[in-house]
Amino acid sequence: MFLFNQSLTTKYFDPGSKFTWISTIFLIKGIFFIFFFPYEIIEPKMIGLIGGDTSSYFLPIETLLKSGQYSPEYRMPGYGWIYLLLRLVFDTTMSYNIIILLQWTLSSLSVYYLAKSVLLITKEKFLFYITLFLYLISTSTNVLDYYLLTESFTTSALIFSCYYFGRYLNEHKKILLFISGSFICWGIFMRPVLLPILGIFIVIIVTYLLQTQTKINLIATCVFSLCLPFLICDTLWTVRNYIHHNKFAPLTTTYYPLDLENTYLNELMGFVISWGGDRSWWNPVAEIRWFIDNEKLFGPYTKELPEYIYTSAFTRDSLLHIRSMIIQIENPTTDSLTKATTSIVVRKKLKKFTSSIREEKPLLYYVTSRLHLFNKFVFHSGTPWLFKTKYSDLRPFHKLVKVFYTFLYYVVLIVGSTGILISLVQRSKLPTGFLIFPALSIYLILIYPLLGHIEYRYLIPLYPLLLVCTSHVIFVVVKRGRT
Repeated sequence: MFLFNQSLTTKYFDPGSKFTWISTIFLIKGIFFIFFFPYEIIEPKMIGLIGGDTSSYFLPIETLLKSGQYSPEYRMPGYGWIYLLLRLVFDTTMSYNIIILLQWTLSSLSVYYLAKSVLLITKEKFLFYITLFLYLISTSTNVLDYYLLTESFTTSALIFSCYYFGRYLNEHKKILLFISGSFICWGIFMRPVLLPILGIFIVIIVTYLLQTQTKINLIATCVFSLCLPFLICDTLWTVRNYIHHNKFAPLTTTYYPLDLENTYLNELMGFVISWGGDRSWWNPVAEIRWFIDNEKLFGPYTKELPEYIYTSAFTRDSLLHIRSMIIQIENPTTDSLTKATTSIVVRKKLKKFTSSIREEKPLLYYVTSRLHLFNKFVFHSGTPWLFKTKYSDLRPFHKLVKVFYTFLYYVVLIVGSTGILISLVQRSKLPTGFLIFPALSIYLILIYPLLGHIEYRYLIPLYPLLLVCTSHVIFVVVKRGRT
């Protein structure tokens, strides 16, 4: 009987049993959708949700279809090209629904291929099983798959880039590096901040090839194969930008959308970031809300600004004056001339205040502020997307679910961070390819606080990589327990 069960397990639940695993993953993710998706905010005739940034990805495509111009062009077209292909055939709502289905499908597949990539690199089946199980039961992309935002596709692109990278380390076919590079390229065109990860892949592949005493010309060919998709796509994109703007713009032409850069919000966000405040005005607990009257949307903001931010250039009274001017600008009864002149004053003053922090308190500006942002970015419930209903209003079962996933989030965060340290300390004892997971994790967890952008959804692509580091710790502990 034992042999029969063992044979059955080997046949159907071996890591190579692709059909069994993918079918199981589809089933479980479908159950997750049925039980946990916030149906109360779903859009009419849709199977998912429109996010606050959705229009910035798709409006340029609509303009392209109508006038032949990709505008406004704050976003690179990594997400929009899929919408373009669908809009050539379907209406807007149907295109949205198909994208959501594609996100869900690719995300489901990525659960298996994340675990498979770890297996390819480490040759350890236990790591395959624990990685697949932990990612399957996690909420990281399970909810974001149903939002028209880039998080789902970006996360899947990173996972598939790791999978084909792992395949190259086993099969040594340069086409696999090209495919891995294609997924990296797609990720960059959805999220330009990912550009440096191409360098991380390059460093690891060069290190691996040098360890195998590969000739320099072959190393160069491999690096070129990895980078070629981005070189092709970004060259075309850069040429296009030069033709339209007469300037070198390999990624985006503006940091924020023009309708934001041309308002006081540009300087206000920079000022808030300079001392470690959250600039996300749609976040109910963000410090930027001290300046903005959005009480009708999120309720009253009761926190006070920290005392350590003030310099010789401004006091609390100075900021109260700024707040009163912003309220005047946002007042619909204020005439356009007054709005324009007041906005100029606000922007000038906020620039001065930010400069004073940089000059008088460089430690705060360059270091402490980023530590504050890191704290806000990482340490929270870990489940901001799980339910839209307040915790106090949830049913007992859903409260239990939320508590469990908060616990799981901190397990992955703490144990995964430990795994990063172990991987770096013991890097000579690990397969070189495995370092892709801690290296990408370090980059993704640090870059957003450094830039001052700490929206919770930016953690989503990090989670599966950190989860692999968590699995590694569990594997080490279990292995030592057996010896």
